[in-house]
Amino acid sequence: MIERGQELENLVANSFTKMFKRDFVLEPMIGFSESKRSVRKGLLLSIGISLIALIAIINLFKPFEAGQTITKRTFTQKIQHCGAGLVIGSEVPGNPKINASLNINNDEYKVLSLRRFGGLTQMKLQRKCDRKIVSIDSWRVKDFQRISKIY
Repeated sequence: MIERGQELENLVANSFTKMFKRDFVLEPMIGFSESKRSVRKGLLLSIGISLIALIAIINLFKPFEAGQTITKRTFTQKIQHCGAGLVIGSEVPGNPKINASLNINNDEYKVLSLRRFGGLTQMKLQRKCDRKIVSIDSWRVKDFQRISKIY
């Protein structure tokens, strides 16, 4: 209802501000009721997030000072040259055991697994110079093993 002393501009301005500032919440027992927003909570939350973002950006993008030098990391790998490798007919000394080291054709090997079937021995070996894994079959001959198959 328009009162006599109100101007049309004030009436329109008041109705728009009231309409846009009001929020309603559905409450199951009551129905719709006007909610009260806390401007202070939203303002504090946005300021806090802005400060955290600003600190993160400053820490990530620190400028280099004039006298500061950047050290370059170089990684060197010790290169070991391997021998000729395993050849059919090569001799495996002694009676090998799991995790033992073997010297075959001037290369060091570690025994990873071992299975015996009578005179046949199946081994999985790892060459120490390049960590290559090789499986072999060998037959017992007196006090050594002779390689019969490499795979």
